[in-house]
Amino acid sequence: MQLELEKKGILLPGAPMDSFDKTKTRTGIIIIRVNSFEEADEIAKKDPMYTSGVHEYEIWNWSLKLGSFGFTINNSDQSASIE
Repeated sequence: MQLELEKKGILLPGAPMDSFDKTKTRTGIIIIRVNSFEEADEIAKKDPMYTSGVHEYEIWNWSLKLGSFGFTINNSDQSASIE
C-alpha cells in the first residue's frame, strides 16, 4: 500500500517521532497529499498498521507556508530523483 501511494505522489514523508521528554509516548507522522479530510480518512482506514490494531491515527491539516520541495525520495523501494 505504501509503495503504491508513494508512486502516485500521495504519500510523502513518514517516520516515528520521539519527544525530548522521555516520559511521553513515542508517536509518528505520515504526511499525505490529498484534497480533503475525508480522503485522508479513507486512506488511513486502509493502512495495515491501523487495520491490524497496531497503530491509531489522527488527521491534521498541514498548510505548508515556507520552503519548497525539489526532489523525490521513495523510501519503500530506495529510489530517488531530482526534479
